[in-house]
Amino acid sequence: MSGSLSLKTRLTCVLFLLGVLCIVIAGIGIKGIQNANARAQRTYDTLTRPAQAIESSYIMTLTEGIQLMEGLASNDESTKQQRLDFIAQLQKDSDSQFAEFRNSPKDDSIKDVSSRIEQDHAKFTEVLQRAVELFREGKTADALSVEGSDLRPYGIALFKGVVQISSTLRGQEKAANEHDLAAYRHMMTIMTAILVVGGLIAGGYAWAQLRGVGFSIGGIQKALQEVSETLDLTRRAPVERMDEIGLMARAFNHLMDRVSGVMTTVHGAVESVATASREIASGNTDLSSRTEQQAASLEETSASMEELTGTVRQNAESARQAAVLAASASEAANHGNDVVSLAVGTMQEISESSARIADITGMIEGIAFQTNILALNAAVEAARAGEQGRGFAVVAGEVRSLAQRAAGAAKEIKDLIGASVERVEAGARQVHEAGNTINEIVQSVTKVTDLVREIAAASEEQNKGISQVGQAVTQMDQVTQQNAALVEQAAAAAQSMEGQARSLREAVAVFKVGIVG
Repeated sequence: MSGSLSLKTRLTCVLFLLGVLCIVIAGIGIKGIQNANARAQRTYDTLTRPAQAIESSYIMTLTEGIQLMEGLASNDESTKQQRLDFIAQLQKDSDSQFAEFRNSPKDDSIKDVSSRIEQDHAKFTEVLQRAVELFREGKTADALSVEGSDLRPYGIALFKGVVQISSTLRGQEKAANEHDLAAYRHMMTIMTAILVVGGLIAGGYAWAQLRGVGFSIGGIQKALQEVSETLDLTRRAPVERMDEIGLMARAFNHLMDRVSGVMTTVHGAVESVATASREIASGNTDLSSRTEQQAASLEETSASMEELTGTVRQNAESARQAAVLAASASEAANHGNDVVSLAVGTMQEISESSARIADITGMIEGIAFQTNILALNAAVEAARAGEQGRGFAVVAGEVRSLAQRAAGAAKEIKDLIGASVERVEAGARQVHEAGNTINEIVQSVTKVTDLVREIAAASEEQNKGISQVGQAVTQMDQVTQQNAALVEQAAAAAQSMEGQARSLREAVAVFKVGIVG
């Protein structure tokens, strides 16, 4: 029955047993921890906390009494208020602790003692407060009387009750702790027993499965060892199981069948490879001779391309020189155009200066005319003056004569300036026409320069194209030579493959295979 189960199922069973064992142990542990925690919390709430609260409350109440007695015995008024404040704080803390004790859950065994303590605590607190009030009012004698007659009996009764209930609670706490320790030991015993029993069961089952797996794998390993030592491909592994080990044995036997068939096929393939390698060697020899002829043709083509490249490079250089000369001519024409433009500007400035001179001459002519009129008027006035104005008449005649001469000279200058202006304007028109002609020459030279540059650029592109073609032919030559070398290598490889095929045939012959129908 176990041999029909898969290895996965068996391992799953082992893991399942271990998982169940872990879950049971974890469950018991968690439950034990929960119970221990609940018991510890219950012990703390019903025993430890009430005991701590009543003890703390009593200690604080006792400290109040001690502070009161020290204050009554001291005559230092400076520390009176400090003691009263300290007593008040102690009373507040004591009441808080006692309230915690009073409100805590209590066992039936301490309820009577607890009620009596509450009464004694109330009476002790009441008397203590009365003594504190007398101390605050400065009635030291009355406070000592209350402390000695009333406070001490209640303090003794409260002390006895606190000792009794504290002893009871501490004893119950110790018993509860011992009970918890016993429960913990019992739980650990149960968990240890379960762990030991479960471990033995799971370990035994795992050992049995491992033993069976080891035996089956040993049979397969033995078959592999025999195949590796004897190269007997007819050896098969025993198949005695239905699980993954059995499937592995069947797969090994199937592999041996396939390998045996492959090795039989290899015997035939080796003969085919030997025949093909001989044919490849023969074909590579023919291809090598044709490749050598092609390489020689490419060498001649490469030499012709180099000569053509040199011619095109020389044409490109001539085109570049022509472009440089055309650019120089264009610059010279532009410079002549600039000179003509300056000449036109200068002629215009001369014309403007002549016009201004003509205006000034006209102004001089006007001034001479007015001077002549004034001299004429002066002569008339001198004639009227008779003998007394004769000298003035002579001066007026001279002035009139000078004015007429100045007017004549100004007219001659005006005529000369007019003729000069006409000649300057004619020269400006001729210079302007010369500037237009030079501008047309500059445009023509510029167009020629652009055409020469385009020719130079085209020659440069042609030079680059021819160079690239030459490089391509050179590369083809190199590739062809490399192909020739590769063909020779392929021929040598084919011969080598033929020798290796013979070696492979001898190597395959050592395998022992069955008869494959």
